[in-house]
Order: sequence, then structure tokens, then C-alpha cells
Amino acid sequence: MLKELCLENFVITKKLHVKFTSDFNVISGETGAGKTLLLQALSLLSGQRADYSLIREGSEKACLKAVFHLSKSSPVFQILKNLSFDISSEESLIIQRELSKDGKTKVLINHQISSLSVLKEISLYLFEIVSQNMQVELKTSTFHREFLDKVSKTSTLLANYQKLYEEEKTLTQTVQSLESKLLDKEFLTKLIQKEVDELSSIELTQENEDILYDSFKKLSHFQEIQDTLQALLELLQKSGLSSLNHHCKSLEAYSNYDRALEELQEKVQNLSKTSSDVCSHLETYLYETNFSDEKYKSIEKELSKLKSLKRSHGPTYDDAQKHLVSQKKELNLLNHLEEQLEDTKSLLDQCLEEKNSLANEISNLRHIQAEGLSEKVTTLLHELGMKTAEFRVSCQRCEFTKFGFDNIRFLIKNNHSQNFSPIESSASGGELARVLLALLLSTPSSSGKTSYIFDEIDANIGGETATKIGKKLKDLGRNSQVICITHFAQVATFADNHIKLTKATGSKDVTTNAKTLSKEEIQRELLRMVGGDLSLLAVDENHP
Repeated sequence: MLKELCLENFVITKKLHVKFTSDFNVISGETGAGKTLLLQALSLLSGQRADYSLIREGSEKACLKAVFHLSKSSPVFQILKNLSFDISSEESLIIQRELSKDGKTKVLINHQISSLSVLKEISLYLFEIVSQNMQVELKTSTFHREFLDKVSKTSTLLANYQKLYEEEKTLTQTVQSLESKLLDKEFLTKLIQKEVDELSSIELTQENEDILYDSFKKLSHFQEIQDTLQALLELLQKSGLSSLNHHCKSLEAYSNYDRALEELQEKVQNLSKTSSDVCSHLETYLYETNFSDEKYKSIEKELSKLKSLKRSHGPTYDDAQKHLVSQKKELNLLNHLEEQLEDTKSLLDQCLEEKNSLANEISNLRHIQAEGLSEKVTTLLHELGMKTAEFRVSCQRCEFTKFGFDNIRFLIKNNHSQNFSPIESSASGGELARVLLALLLSTPSSSGKTSYIFDEIDANIGGETATKIGKKLKDLGRNSQVICITHFAQVATFADNHIKLTKATGSKDVTTNAKTLSKEEIQRELLRMVGGDLSLLAVDENHP
């Protein structure tokens, strides 16, 4: 249950502190007193997107806080523990959210930093806001199905069914793909084999490309290299190496007469030896190196092929290698296509059998609950003043969808002479409000919520019907916390806790205040709500 709601610098209020009881709470007040801001705050505390214009004018930030009292077995605590929150043995849950003018938001759960996604997840188990917008949702087939599935408790079955439903689609697509390939098996096999042969015919590495490129450059400049080396050899040979050797020996003899010639003789000797080695190297290179036009074209072709394969299957050689591996696998699959197709069909048959079994199980649960729900809601509608109305949950067989094979629709007829028709086309606003309340009253524990927040669910109805709704909200408050914003004294008179919001106008600004009313104050507020005539309430004398 929601114990406290604290707002600071939010919309028009500086500080607002509201306490709630565990049963039937009513919030009343004149138009513009600030009742809507409570719903806005709870919406933000449930993880909804922030509207920073809600920060009070002149303030840099707004602070919202809600305190809940939950049973120790509440799913909320398990969710938080799974998310590594430090949860004490206490049963209190404190949610805080801070909005700043700079567009930042801060979320705390039991004083620990959290996120909007976590708020959204746990708020599913904390409260549900029942507003006139929900009456719009009541007109949709999605609401009809989701509500019946909550009552039928099909969530686990439906989740398993949806896995099989998606698996069936995947397997069906695989079968179709394999059958298509089987028709083109011969063509595809030749095509892929050709690609595999092409990719396997050359070493797909950067090192191989570098080696080929070096050979290509060498052969591309073969003649220039040969001409240069031949000219150099001739130059050295013409320079008279034999004379150089002769003079070197003479210097060696002269150095015995002049020690200063020893160093010069050594240098001349080295020059002679180096020149001789260079000539020998040049002769060997010129003798062993030759040009082959065939080899040149072969290297050019191989290099071009290598680069082309990289471009086609790259951008790197690693990618080309991976493509080769992939194509080899594909070729292997083609060679075993018939066996793979049979295996996949077998899996598909098994999947269909399991999916259909689950769909039937879900449908059976829906039909059982649909009958009971129809009877309960019809009875409640009679108690809410729709004496001749009948409500029916229709479950008609349709094509398989991700939600099974049931087309679920809420139908209604307002008197015995009419036929059942879709609720969205035949119910007025007031009737929708009563149908919605009847649905909630018929299944008070189906949603797993601890609190229901009703935002003027009594709109578009008359005073006598409001009295009936008030009684039913009080009944609902015996099992779940009910917080109801209302303008009807006929509803408010049944409250266990009555909170009045008032708007205070100061010299510079306007703010909202909240007060829990005493018995005497409740009488005055009820009198205001009925325009001064309490006899208009027409409340049952047995009502406490």
C-alpha cells in the first residue's frame, strides 16, 4: 500500500505531504486545487518520462517521494534483490525522484541510486492508475485479451507459446530456404565450387601479396637494372684492377723504407679487394639473373587475381579466408541438403505439435475464465444500476497469432431485446466507467497490484449510480488499497479516509495544501460537494 506521498516544488505546490490508509481513501477539492498533480507525481514515480515544465516556477528542482508498505513476499523485493539492491528485512519501500531544470533526473530506491527502467518494472506490482484514459483502452481488443489473460493466469504458458511461435516461423523459413536451394542445388553447387576452387588456388595472405609484388617490381625494371649493372662492371674492369694490384704490392715494398706509407698501402689494398669483390658479385648476378616474359605475365596475373579476391571478399585477407571457410561449409550443406531438410521438417513438426498443445491449453483456460468473468461482471453491473445489462467475454477461434488462436472481445447488451454487440460501439461513457469498475471488482487480486488509484472514474454518471460506485469502491478497499479522486459526495461518503486539497493564494504565488479531515470536517466537505443539501446523498442507513 501507498503510505505517504511527499512533493516539493512540484507544479504549484512548495511542499505537500499526504498520508493514506490501507483501505478506501478519497481525495476531494475544488477544481484547480491540485488533484491532478498527485496523479502526475505517481506517474513520474512509476518511471514515466519527465516533463520538466512541472518544476515549480522559480525553483531549480522538484523532489517527489512515495513510501510504500509491502508484504515481505512482495515480488518487488525479489526483483530488487536480483538487481543487487541492499534490501533490509523491513517492509517499507521508499521511492524518490528528483527533476532538475537542467534536464537531469535522479532516482533513488531505499536511498540507493537506481534507474527509470527499474521504476517501471517494480511499479507494475505497486499501483495501477485507473483513469478515464483506461476507459479508452477498454474499447480495444488488446485490453480485452490482456485482462482475460491476467484472470486466466496464462502468462507463463503464453511466454512458452510465444517462444514456440517464433521458433516455428524461423523453422518454416529455413524449410522454405532449403526447399528453394534443393531446386537449384546443381546450379548452386557448381557456382560455390567454382568460388571455393578460385579462393583455394592462391594463398590469401598479405605476405604472399608482398612477395608477388616484389617479384613483379623486379621484373618490371629488369632491363634498367641489367643495363646499370653491366655499365658498372665495365667501368670497374676498365679502371685497371690488375694495375691497382701491382701498385699495391709496390707500396707494400716501399713501406719498408717509409713507415708513413703503411696506412696508405693498407687502404689501397682494401680498395683493390673491394673492387674485386664487387666485380665478382656483378658478374654472378648478371650471369644468374634472366628475364622471362612468361614468368612476368604469370606473376602479374596472380597478383591481380589476389587483389581482386581481396576486393570481392574483403576488405582484408582474413575476411576472404572466412568467406572461403563459409563457402566450404555451404558446399558441405548442399551435399547433405536432403538430410538437413528432413531434420528441419522433423523439428518443425515437433514445434507445431508443442505450440498447438500450448495454444489449446491457453484457450481452454480462457474459455473457463471467460464464462465466470461474464457472470461476475453482469452481476456487478446490475448492482451498479445497469439492471438489464448483460456482459459477455467472447472467445472465437481465429488464425494463429503470437497470442494464440483466440479472438477475445468484450460484448454487452443493455436489455434483453437487444443482441450482444462490441462494448466499444454500444456503451456510453458512464457505462464504460461501470464496466471498468465491475471488471476490477470481479478480479481484485488478478493484477497483483497493492493499490488502485481512481481518477474520477465516476465521471459521466448520475448521483444514484455514484452511490453504488461508492459502495463498491469501499468493498474493493477491504482487499486492496483504494485511492479515489472524486467530485461526488455520494462516493466520498463511503471513504475510510477523506483527504481534501485546497489552493492557497498568497501575495506572490499559489500553492496546494492537503488535509486529512475529521468527522466534522468531512460533513462540511460533503455539504460543499452537494451544494449545501446533504439529503441529496441518499446514503443507505446501514452505512457507518
